[in-house]
Amino acid sequence: MDFRLGAPGEYGRGKRVIEADRRGNLAAIRAAASHSRLTVVALHSHDQRPWLRGFAREAIDAGAAIVHVHGPHAVRGIELHRGGVIFYGMGDFVYQTHLIDRFPSDAYERQGLPDDATPADLVEVTHRQGGLFRREVYEGFVTVLEHGAAGFTGVRLLPIDLQFDAADADRGRPRLAGPAIGSKIIAEVSERSKPLGTHVRYDAERNEDIVEMRST
Repeated sequence: MDFRLGAPGEYGRGKRVIEADRRGNLAAIRAAASHSRLTVVALHSHDQRPWLRGFAREAIDAGAAIVHVHGPHAVRGIELHRGGVIFYGMGDFVYQTHLIDRFPSDAYERQGLPDDATPADLVEVTHRQGGLFRREVYEGFVTVLEHGAAGFTGVRLLPIDLQFDAADADRGRPRLAGPAIGSKIIAEVSERSKPLGTHVRYDAERNEDIVEMRST
């Protein structure tokens, strides 16, 4: 048998957009926009790398008015692009994992739990490790959008508190945040929006955030 030594190989790791999927999704957005006054694109993605911003902008260019990214379990920034609004993460609206009565088997396997483990065992281990049982996961915001013939005229953010410290029956249920938590949530959104070219200001009297409508 003859063996030959070849040149060292190179490979890259990471995530990339599949071009056929990108084109297909943009075509679907254009089709939806051609039959509607206002088109909303919902995108579930835990990965907040540069590809996401590129695709979100392309979705607006294709006719979407709003791009709503969900998945990171945390608040993220807001971007205004050509008259459209991109929300890169509003946080969770409801988060009650402690009330789930069934999980897939691989969730138990990842934690090294035995076959007779219960959902309560899994929740306990997950919460003990931190991860998705942190105060920040129980903070988010909802938005009030004002839209007219010329596009969006106003974007307001209302901070919500999912009651991290509440008893099991109420923990994870949304309510309007008080000023202390509300100002903290809005400050995080504001800081994450600055690199995206979006400026926001906090209205302490109303406990809400006002987005300055200057689109890129």
